[in-house]
Amino acid sequence: MNLIKYIALELKAKKEGSLYSIRNKKKSKDLLLLLNYLFFEYTRKDLDLITKNLAVIDEEQDDEIILHGHSRSLFLDLTDQKIIYISLLTDYLDFEDSLNLDSTNLMFVDQLKKKKFDHFKIDRNNFLNILESWHKIIEKQPHSLILSQDKNNLVTFQLFENQEAAELYEKQYCPTKN
Repeated sequence: MNLIKYIALELKAKKEGSLYSIRNKKKSKDLLLLLNYLFFEYTRKDLDLITKNLAVIDEEQDDEIILHGHSRSLFLDLTDQKIIYISLLTDYLDFEDSLNLDSTNLMFVDQLKKKKFDHFKIDRNNFLNILESWHKIIEKQPHSLILSQDKNNLVTFQLFENQEAAELYEKQYCPTKN
């Protein structure tokens, strides 16, 4: 297992939109966008909505797609619909406001690709798996969890019943350098 970044956290309240405390994070500023999306934007009823929206998007071609979310939103790359970006809606609105008549062909996702705005990039199938995992996390109510990304960009959760088990996993598998 070759993890490149992770966030270790302890769940403080045991429900959707609940509190958490970050115990440790390594090279994971972008993973925080995913984590904040899950905690503060997403509810379990949204999975069906997202899945249906993706089916519609697969059939149609639009200029740009905002798939879901309020302050942290999902953006779909229309040139590679297997990729989803999580970014701040305020960045998107600022980008839109900055466009003039000569730059109407500029796309926000292109600006994300050029790293002009903070974002988290995730494979569409991996993202849907993360949402399904999130449902199980809410039901299982673990004490701690680690959200990690490996060198193949696969994002996963590891659940732990106590702090000691999470710390042991961190020592064994998580990168130690920032």
